[in-house]
Amino acid sequence: MNAASIGAVGTVAFTFIEGWGLWKQNEKIWNKKSGEAVSIKMFSYSLFSFVVLAIYGWHIRSLSSVFNGTAMAALYLPILIGLWRFRGFTLTEKIQIPAMAMITAAMIFTPWQAEIFTAVGFGVTFSISLQARELWKAKSTGAVEVRMLIVLLLATVFWVTYAFAIGDISLMAICSANLAAQTVTIAIWIRFYLKNRPQTAI
Repeated sequence: MNAASIGAVGTVAFTFIEGWGLWKQNEKIWNKKSGEAVSIKMFSYSLFSFVVLAIYGWHIRSLSSVFNGTAMAALYLPILIGLWRFRGFTLTEKIQIPAMAMITAAMIFTPWQAEIFTAVGFGVTFSISLQARELWKAKSTGAVEVRMLIVLLLATVFWVTYAFAIGDISLMAICSANLAAQTVTIAIWIRFYLKNRPQTAI
């Protein structure tokens, strides 16, 4: 078991774990028929970031990355459809989709796959912070599924550990920043869950 093997096994394993969390988020949106407090910008960015991962995985001949990127993008799609149906997209959110599609096209048709992949990776941190901001604005947990937040946090813990183990500076920076943003997001979720939950009479 070398570093590459550990990374590949972890990628596949957490694809299923994260997939379960995303499916729970999808169920919550469709069952509640609501996208309250859910960041459309984060989910649309995440969808395209996984498409970019799949393309990059194909470029570097990493089957696990192709599998992770394709599977996760497929799971983000019904969530976005639910958000569009029950909440609607603002003009900014509509513009974001073709903008990300252009970045995806650049991954395919330019020779700068590694540079684009790294830039998109750092952008994930910003997109996660948008979910924290959305929760703070709503002052409510809304339709945000905490189980999804937790499994994404656990997956990032794995990647932080892996990044430090192999000494990859870029991966260390990206994953550590993502971990911090996800921790803040969960802390905000807990804050408003405790604040807004019904009080049981004694």
